[in-house]
Amino acid sequence: MFSVIVTTCDPAVHGSASPEAVARTLAALVPGAISGIVRDVVMAATGQSAEDVKDLARIADHAGCEFIVTEKWLDAVQGALKIAREQRVLALQAGFAPESGFYDELSDLAWETSLRPTRLLERPATTLHRTLPFLAPLAGIVAERDRLMQTSGSKASVASFSAWARQVGPKRTMRTRARRVD
Repeated sequence: MFSVIVTTCDPAVHGSASPEAVARTLAALVPGAISGIVRDVVMAATGQSAEDVKDLARIADHAGCEFIVTEKWLDAVQGALKIAREQRVLALQAGFAPESGFYDELSDLAWETSLRPTRLLERPATTLHRTLPFLAPLAGIVAERDRLMQTSGSKASVASFSAWARQVGPKRTMRTRARRVD
């Protein structure tokens, strides 16, 4: 089983995700919850307007997930990691939805005795990314919570989701991808 952390903001990429994009990302997690591979979801929000925070809190309540909102991106992620129930974590950027087959592949990762960090990339949308798919933007990372906490401890060098993922150091990429839903 995995805990999922949905981050609503990566300041280095696209700023704050809209409440609609967050709702669509959460909806994409339902099949994982039904199959039993997703145990809990924590939404980590930052950089939102007061109205968006209210909307996100309502969405989190309806989705049955925990909701953390802070001023700084890294503080929200660290708070989410602290309350995640499972040792294995999927950190997913809001605005992305895993494609068909993702939960089967995630289930396969659950059987590993020692989970190696793995990246989830965006479905190639440009000619460059179709030709060189490993250059596609990062949508999420799968890793042990302890490893994610350890790499998030260095606040000076972790300013975005992408920088955090680089420090986690995933050496492999999932075969399935995530599509942009924002």
